[in-house]
Amino acid sequence: MKMSLPVMTVRLKNVLEYYDGPILMTVVDSVDTIYICQLIDRATEFDEFFCVPVSQSSLELFYLGRIDLRDIFIKPEKRYFSLVKVVNYEEPMDFESIAEEDIASEWYPDIGFKLTAYPKLTAYSAQLGALKSM
Repeated sequence: MKMSLPVMTVRLKNVLEYYDGPILMTVVDSVDTIYICQLIDRATEFDEFFCVPVSQSSLELFYLGRIDLRDIFIKPEKRYFSLVKVVNYEEPMDFESIAEEDIASEWYPDIGFKLTAYPKLTAYSAQLGALKSM
């Protein structure tokens, strides 16, 4: 039996990979929990991401290429899975919990994806930051 959990909102923290739009990003909730999110569907109305919580220390290891993105998703520090639907990256995004058994295997990142350098603030994230300071 599926339980419907309340939908909350998150906001964009950083875009880590971009190809015709964000494909890998971090978002934060109202208490600054960080989630790493991978694009699973790009539709006309919205982009949909599969997300897991990630600690700052694990995120740092990923940024330095010491851990694989798939490992973050397969062995999350907290077994909490969610979907984010993004209509506008500048606005709060709907964030909905999903049960582990509802995760499609193709949502998991490919084996071996690592960042090779600590990401710089992306132009997209910098633009959003500039908009927020206005």
